[in-house]
Amino acid sequence: MTFDVAPTPVFKVSGPKTIRTTRTSHTLKGTYTSTVPATIGSKSASIVTNNGAWKLKLSKLKPGTNQVKLVCEDAAGQKKSQTVRILVGN
Repeated sequence: MTFDVAPTPVFKVSGPKTIRTTRTSHTLKGTYTSTVPATIGSKSASIVTNNGAWKLKLSKLKPGTNQVKLVCEDAAGQKKSQTVRILVGN
């Protein structure tokens, strides 16, 4: 008996792990590498992507420190996550 299992996805967020901005919205970018599609998201936004580059626009960021945990879950149910801090201020 054989089982087909999707390879472990490679999920990366481009740029620094701490981002400073004066805006209450920010677009995160990165790459996703796998043979199956995935959903990448946070509590406030999500996208479905295939192999390659992705962008996710976050809005309604609050002044101060925003901890954004991004979770990438592929169609096979495999999950990866990364956390980015977005500092909103003057």
